[in-house]
Amino acid sequence: MLEALLRKGRSAARKQTRARILLKAAAGGKDAEIMGALAVSATMIYNTRQRGVEEGVEAALHDRPRPGKTPKLTDKQCAQAAHQDRLRPLYAAYRPDLPGCRGDSRRARQPEYA
Repeated sequence: MLEALLRKGRSAARKQTRARILLKAAAGGKDAEIMGALAVSATMIYNTRQRGVEEGVEAALHDRPRPGKTPKLTDKQCAQAAHQDRLRPLYAAYRPDLPGCRGDSRRARQPEYA
């Protein structure tokens, strides 16, 4: 499975590196040899091996979910905000009173007439 993943070459670089670590470790490679061959840290080798033993090979290939703040906006709200942000410079030329447009460096400037 790991060799097929590497041959395909369409996976994330981290996933491929972890697959290479597991293959070299299974072949009997020492940590120092793996570090030199793959240019990774001893910690990454240790963590990958440990997760492979405890949680299985598939779990060792993927990142664990990171803790963090829950998102304030849903995906739909983010898409709407991005769409509005793209339109803001267009509207700012005609409606400089729109919130968030004053002092915006991306705002289209109106020509000044003497």
